[in-house]
Parts: sequence; structure tokens; C-alpha cells
Amino acid sequence: MTEVCLQIGGMGCPACALEIERTLRTLPGLAGVRVDPATAEARFSVTDPRAGLEAAMAGIRRLGYRATPAGSAAAAAARAAERRTALKRLAVGGFGMMQAMMFAFVLYAAEDYRVDPAIVAFMRYISLVVTVPVVWYAGAPIFAAAASQLRTARPGMDVPVSFGIAVALAASVVNTIDGSGHVYFDAVTMFIFFLGTSRFVEMTSRHQVNTVTEAMAWLLPSQALRIVDGRTEAVPPARLRPGDLLLVNRGDLVAADGTIEAGESSFEESLLTGESRPVVRGPGAPVAGGSVNLGASVRVRVTATGEATALAGVLRLLERSRLARPRLLTLADGAARWFAVALLVLALATAAFWWFADAGRLLPAVIAVLVVACPCALSLAAPTGMAVANARLARLGLLSVSATAVEQLARVDYLVVDKTGTLTAGRPQVTQLSGPPHALALAAALERHSSHPLATAFRAHEDPAVEAADVTETPGVGLAGRVVRAAGLPAGASLRLQAVRGNQVDDPDLQLLADGEVLATFRIEDPLRPEAVAAVAALRSLGVEVEIASGDRPAVVGAVAAALGITRWQARLTPADKVARVEALQASGRCVLMVGDGINDAPVLAAADASVVMRSGSALAQTCGDLLMLDQAWGALPAAIVVTRQARQRLRENLRWSVAYNLAAAPLAAAGLVTPWLAALGMSLSSVLVVLNARRITAGGGP
Repeated sequence: MTEVCLQIGGMGCPACALEIERTLRTLPGLAGVRVDPATAEARFSVTDPRAGLEAAMAGIRRLGYRATPAGSAAAAAARAAERRTALKRLAVGGFGMMQAMMFAFVLYAAEDYRVDPAIVAFMRYISLVVTVPVVWYAGAPIFAAAASQLRTARPGMDVPVSFGIAVALAASVVNTIDGSGHVYFDAVTMFIFFLGTSRFVEMTSRHQVNTVTEAMAWLLPSQALRIVDGRTEAVPPARLRPGDLLLVNRGDLVAADGTIEAGESSFEESLLTGESRPVVRGPGAPVAGGSVNLGASVRVRVTATGEATALAGVLRLLERSRLARPRLLTLADGAARWFAVALLVLALATAAFWWFADAGRLLPAVIAVLVVACPCALSLAAPTGMAVANARLARLGLLSVSATAVEQLARVDYLVVDKTGTLTAGRPQVTQLSGPPHALALAAALERHSSHPLATAFRAHEDPAVEAADVTETPGVGLAGRVVRAAGLPAGASLRLQAVRGNQVDDPDLQLLADGEVLATFRIEDPLRPEAVAAVAALRSLGVEVEIASGDRPAVVGAVAAALGITRWQARLTPADKVARVEALQASGRCVLMVGDGINDAPVLAAADASVVMRSGSALAQTCGDLLMLDQAWGALPAAIVVTRQARQRLRENLRWSVAYNLAAAPLAAAGLVTPWLAALGMSLSSVLVVLNARRITAGGGP
């Protein structure tokens, strides 16, 4: 069985996902079908990849949706096209609404002032001309979503909204032709524009979350050098098979899991394991796909490819964590369904009452009910508050890439943070020297010949008057050479800079030997981000506890924790260990925020209630985070929590107002005490109130 992931375009609600899922499950050769409404992705397994993929895509197209393989250029192009179309629909809706409201002012004034009937008729017809394109083009997604909800017997808010638009438009057309009664073109265009705005916000959030398949393509090289009969050939990683022999040159990414057959080198695995230092691998040692060869060329015998690799295991953990997310979407869908059913029942009851009481008042009363109870304010309450909060977060240096980021960040009371590249700057420096001052220049003369990441720590100490020659590098051991010229040492003296094996906080990292005698020792440290100390203190003042969870050495993690005043820390954690730790905290009632940057952090970022990824982090980690943090924005994290807590408060206020408004206005409309134009005005004012209240969210106020 082969797993397939399709990106679906045109989805507008959870009912759409259910409809697609039911259709795919009826197709032969497909198993384990799951459609995620949050990411608009369909995942399933097929026995025949080509036939199964074609059948699935054809079935999805028959339902009126678009399907492209996730992670492909076609999927990216489809998302861009969907965004362009949505912007066009929004522009048409906004322009039509403004024009219809201008014409409506004349029509409303005509009821109290003497206006030439010809002008009134002209205004009605021109309003009709403006409204029809808005309904046909800008309102198309609303009607499509309503049709999908009816086909699956799961009516949502789109059903009563579509019904209200259709009734109001039909009545307006008839009254325009007859030249009598009221027209509701302004209400129709307002419905469509406000709902289109909220849908555009939702779509933008969905598009910002990249697929795991795309991230997988970023993590592996586009080609690998396979050795066949003594010659090398460039092949895509997908064509590799266990037993193949690869040549991995310096600076290359390892294309698959394997073992070193010849050669020795150091490999950068910090994004995979969290280990801040490169690790040395020799003959017989395993290497993981996605790691970077920093030293000499090696030959690697492939042991696992595709789903069997260690990287694929990390991705499976990620998928397991993501499966737990749609619970909130299910609850929201259920609430919307009950609201829609109640509104339709109220409209039918109103029609039945006025049919017997006064048939002439039936249509205005039904339209007023559908208009006044239209959930525009309710629909705008969440996306408007989230949009304002996201704008405030962006000014702080935090970019939201998830629709749930604001809501979840407001609830956090526990922070789990990675160390390497997150709390630290990712720029090693010489922080301690034991020996003569000129030892730094001697070490720098050796490191000038190395591309090892630690060599950058000595760049600032290079001295043109100090020179070394015949420098050789032994991966995992160090550098050796001889003095050409230097103060304090004769020309020709041997030099060696090597690692010190130890695991204590006070152990030096490197030692410099001159003619076999230890001349100096050095401590190499990755400094803390300058704003991290203040940020941790501010988080504690907000009631957020902080814990470090790292894959690095205990001595290094402990030193960082001590510098930050953090008492809870763990080291040498695997990706599964981090996920288990977060799940244990969640089981104890904690709402966990995870901050990380590496591939090894991807599963735990997805498992946490909320997650923040460093901008300099891996591509995969960025696909799993709820917020993307600019590297200099660590100090803004406490302010971000204040913003999201304010957003939660404003959201609750908006929801209370929207519900109270609907509960008060709907009965009045059903009783015939609210005219359709007054209902449209009330709906508009309630929406404006929601927007203005949402704009009160600031980074400086209290939670």
C-alpha cells in the first residue's frame, strides 16, 4: 500500500470534508481515507498508486472541487489561484455593497419624501444590475457550501444564509418588475461581503500552513550520487533502494538512512537530534537521512528509504499529533448546525403564523427574520478578533500561521522550550581561555583551515602575524599543523588543537598543544539570546512556568537552565520523549506552549496546545508551528500572551453581544415589529460594533 496526499481546492466547511471523505471511501482500492478540513488535505492508501490517484482525483472533481498532489508545484499554483479568485470575489462584493447602499439611501428616502417614480424605478433596476453579479460571482462559494451541507444532511450557517439571500433577492426582483413593495438589494450585498471577508481570513490561515509533503521535499536533496560499477550517477532520492552505495561529499545532505562503508567524517545532526555539536561517524557507523556531511567524502550503504527512514518516523509522530487537532472544528461544526436548524425552524414558524394571521405581512416578516438573525456579527466575531490580534502579534515579531494560534496561546500556563538555536544564539564563541593570550591567535591560525562550525568561534581572534602551515584535520579529533611564524614559539613547532572528552560543566571543550605539551584550554559556548533572561522572568509574572527540553548534553543544558534561573530541565531527549513529556503535562491539566526550531522538534510542536517556531528553524518545524518567531523577537513572547488574552476577552464580549442581539432581535422580527431594512441596518451595526471592539486589542494593556 502507498500513502497518497491530495490538496483540495474549493473546500469551505467541515461538511465539504465529510462529503469528499464519503465519496472516496466508496472507491475501490482506497483505504484509510481521511479528509482534514483544517488543512484541506485528503490522505488515503492505495494498492495501485497511478490508478488509485486518478480515480480519487476524478471523484473529487465530480463533486465540484479541485484536487492536486500535495507538495507539488501544481498544489502551490492552485493555492495561489484560489487566493486570487477569493480576492476578486471580495472586491466585487465590496464594490457592489457600497453601490447598493448608496442607491438604497434614495429608495428609503422615497418613502418619506416625494421622489419621482421614474427615479425610484431606475434606482431599483440599477440596484438589481449591481446585485446580480455580486450574488452570482462573489456569493458562489456560499451557495456551493450550502449545497454540500444539504447533500451530507449536515446543515450549517451557509444554509439559512443562502436561503435568506435567495428569498430576499427573489422578492426584490419581483417587486422591482412590479414597481411595488420593498427591495432588499443592500441587505443581500452586505450579507455576501461580510461573509466573504470571514471566509477569506479562514482561507488565508489555511494556506499559510504548508503540507508535510512539501516539508519533506525541502529536507532531502534533489538528487543523490549513487555508485554503480565504479561510476557515479545522479538519481532522485525516490529511486534509491536498500543496498545502494552512495557517495556523500563534503557539504552534501545524506539522501537516505545508511551506514558508512568507507571514510570518516563529522555530520551536522542538530536539526534531527538536538545535539549542538557535529558528531563523528566512521566505518560501520549509522547516518540518518537529512544530516549534513561537514568533513571528508564518505561512502554510505543505504539501509532504509522512504517510510522506513528515521526522518519518516519523525513525520509519523507529527501526523499522530496533528490528528488530535480537529476536535475543536467538530464542536464548532455542531454548534453551527444547531444554530442553522433553529433559524430555519424560526423562519418556517414565522411564515406559518403570518400565513393565517396576515398573508400580506408574511414575506417581509420572513425576510426580516433571516436578515436580522443572519450570523454576520457571529461570523465576524472570531475572524475579526483574530485578524486584529494577528496584526498586533506581527508588530511584535510573531507571525501567526495557524487559525488556532491566538486562541491557544491565550490559554497557555506552561512553556516547554528547546535550547539549541532557540534559547541560544547559534553562534559559538570562545568564552574562557586558560593559557597565554597569544594562544587564541595560534588556535585561530589552525582553525582558518577548517570549515567546522566551531571554527567560527576563532574568527575574531585571527592575527595576520600568526601563521600555520601543513594543517590537517582529523574528523572528531582536531587539527594539526606547524608554526610558520608566531610570537612566543619557534618556526616549525608543532601545533595540535583537539577536543577534550568530558561531560562536566567545568570541562574545557578544546585544548591547544605545542610540541606535545598543553599550552592552553578553551571553553566554546553558544551564548544565550540577550532577551531570553528577561523573557523568562516576564513569563513567570504572567503565571507561565518554564521548562527546557533538549536533545543536547546534560552539562550544557544544565548550564543554560542555571543562567536563566530555570529549575525544570531535561537533556538527551528524543523526539518521542519530547512528545511524551508534553502529553504528560497535558494529562495533568496543563496548557502547553512549545518553542523550538529543529526537525526533532516538529512532532512536539504539533502535539503542544500552542507552538512557536524560530524563523531560523528548519522548514519542517515551521510547518508545524502555530506562530513563527523572528530571531530577535524572544522578548516579545510575554507581550504576545497579553495580546492573545486580550483577544480572548474581546472575543467573548463579541460573542455575548452577537448572541444577545440575535436572541432579542429575532423574536421582534418574527412578530413583525422589525422591517427588513431595519433588520439589515441592525445587522450592519452589530457587525461594525464587533469590528470596533476587536480593534481595542493592544499589546500594552492588561490581560
